[in-house]
Amino acid sequence: INAEYRAFPTQWARRPRMESATISRIFQQLARPAKQCLHSRPKRFRQPLPCLYLQSRSYAIGRAKQTDDLGDSTWQHRTLMFPKDITKQIKEYPRITAKDLRHRTQRPRRVKMYTRDFIEDSLYNPNYGYFSKHATIFNPGEPFDFPKIKDGAEFNRMVDKSYIEFEDALDMIEPNDLRQLWHTPTELFRPYYGEAIARYLVTNYKMTLFPYHDLIIYEMGAGNGTLMRNILDHTRENEPEVYTRT
Repeated sequence: INAEYRAFPTQWARRPRMESATISRIFQQLARPAKQCLHSRPKRFRQPLPCLYLQSRSYAIGRAKQTDDLGDSTWQHRTLMFPKDITKQIKEYPRITAKDLRHRTQRPRRVKMYTRDFIEDSLYNPNYGYFSKHATIFNPGEPFDFPKIKDGAEFNRMVDKSYIEFEDALDMIEPNDLRQLWHTPTELFRPYYGEAIARYLVTNYKMTLFPYHDLIIYEMGAGNGTLMRNILDHTRENEPEVYTRT
């Protein structure tokens, strides 16, 4: 009744006036906003809701203090591999570059180098670099004929088969138990993946810079160069005026 009265006040206004004071007080009480649900229990009977996701942290008792008087952390790796003061080593060790290490078969020791040279040597050294010796980019050979693929399950079976054939061919040349096969969308969906990016680049270039500036494309971590090749091939075939400015 409360909800009906508040939603349709004009309807109640058309009804005959009730002479009974008791009936009038009842309707006045019903018309007031309810302070408490009629079906809710009193507060003293309410039980706290169980907390289903409680996360607590435990700390070891008696752990040694790991901050100094100024509040700075004094934590160090247990091996103490790096001494606190390496000023002497920095002055004495020779500086080398990744180019200097191209013909080495083992990683250098007691040398110093810039971060860029350390990263390049660690990843691309032909004798011990990660990408050079352990990581291999998977290439399925001929591009998949996607219009003839029935569903995702069939595509996964085709990829698995290509994986086995690709690694078996590598093992025939040089077995390597540490080899890691990397699959990228560029290789799996070529040339369509690169073509989609090319369409975006060309469209954005035409709306902002063409024909006053050249289209400059940077690719970080190009791998086999498949993505850039697909982008340039699509641009050359479909947007020759843009290709000449790329």
